[in-house]
Amino acid sequence: MQEHVMTSQKKIASGIISIMVLVVVLFSSVYIAKESDHVCHDEDCPVCACLHQCEDMLHQLSSGFTGLIMVAVAFAVFAVPVLIPAFDLLYETPVSRKVRLND
Repeated sequence: MQEHVMTSQKKIASGIISIMVLVVVLFSSVYIAKESDHVCHDEDCPVCACLHQCEDMLHQLSSGFTGLIMVAVAFAVFAVPVLIPAFDLLYETPVSRKVRLND
């Protein structure tokens, strides 16, 4: 029983870490795309600093996670919209639908 608890905790932790990495990659990519036409007139520009930081983070993550990230993005785009309505179907009961059962 104790081993089962540890494995489920590890699964939850790995799922949270995976989601966090996916969010970081998506937000960094969106920020880079949004600020790609940034014209800098100052040496200490905070926008340029953020752009460099996002680019460095994406380069570090892309060294080993490129395939994993592509699979995660594909899963997020295609599977999640299909699975969300399925969860609503699993929780429907006659009481939740307010069906009167007359026999």
